[in-house]
This record gives sequence, structure tokens and C-alpha cells, in this order.
Amino acid sequence: MRRPVSPKREKFAQLVAGGATKAEAYRQSFRADGMKPATVWSEASRVAADPLVSRRLAELQGKNSDDMAGIRASVLVRLNALADGAESESARVRALELLGKASGLFEEQSADLVASRTVIELRMRLEKRLRLMLEAAPASRLT
Repeated sequence: MRRPVSPKREKFAQLVAGGATKAEAYRQSFRADGMKPATVWSEASRVAADPLVSRRLAELQGKNSDDMAGIRASVLVRLNALADGAESESARVRALELLGKASGLFEEQSADLVASRTVIELRMRLEKRLRLMLEAAPASRLT
């Protein structure tokens, strides 16, 4: 049977899993009055490295990511329903916009991709123009 984490260390793990820094969690979980920031940071790192605490923290963070995945799925289902059946056109459009953002549809492309695409497009346009010029030019002028 695994030994349980102490109440103070459980609170520390809960706070870190909830988004607090290790130093913030340490200050709220243990007596840190009068401690220098470097000492708080050092002690917080020591507590976080404790095998029982790190295991508990991993459990909590896994639970949080599962919760977030469930929330995301629920939001997407509701947005799909709104996109299909909202009474106002603006609500349907907004739902579609949010669905597009959630899927990464509207993310800006990197400058390299845009630049390379521009070079490719430019080359295609030039080749097309040259082909049209060659087709339009009399054969005698080309030789």
C-alpha cells in the first residue's frame, strides 16, 4: 500500500496542478514567513522533487488534462449545434468562427511559408507569361 502524501504536501501539489508556481504553492502550504525568495524557491523545488509529491502532481495534472479534453469536446459539440441551429445568422456565423479558430483554420501562416509560396506563385506566373509570349511570337523571330 502506498503511503499517502501529507496534508501540506497535498495542498502544495493541488496548487501547482492548478497553475500556481512552485514558490507560490510553497508559501501557501508551508510556513515561509521571513524566508528569502531564494530559500523559498529551493525548498519548493525540494518538495516538488519528493517522489510522493511528484507522483501525486502527475496524477493531478493528468486529471486536469482529462477534464480539459472533456470540456473542449463539450464546447465543440455545443458550437456545432449553434452553427447548425441558432436562430440568428450572427450567432451561426460566430459559432462557425469559433469552430474554425478551435481547429486552427485561421492561424497565421509562418513568414517562410508565405515567402516560399510567393516565390512559387511568381515562378508559375513567369513561366505562364513566357509560354504565352513564345506561342504568340512568330517562329522566325525565335531563331
